[in-house]
Amino acid sequence: MVASRVKDMLSVPNIRRRLVEEYEMLIIIFSIIAIFSGLYFWFRGIKNAKRKLSEVGAFTPETAVKPEKIKVWEVYLEQVAEKTEDGRYYLLCKDEEL
Repeated sequence: MVASRVKDMLSVPNIRRRLVEEYEMLIIIFSIIAIFSGLYFWFRGIKNAKRKLSEVGAFTPETAVKPEKIKVWEVYLEQVAEKTEDGRYYLLCKDEEL
């Protein structure tokens, strides 16, 4: 009885099934890690954009700055700032927590 169980556990279909189950779990774990890493870097980029705009004092359309000047991607600036007609960005509220 024990020998048949061991033989059954070591059969090729059972080994394949166990490997697939283990790899599925690893894929799920790595997918979750990738999602959280992406979110972390996205929110870090947005916070960095806010910080840099407030450091240069871009709170009005007159003091707005171009993304190249503060070295921030435009994608992040679009999330937190208003854009002027000439492509410069400024924060709407200076009291917002950074």
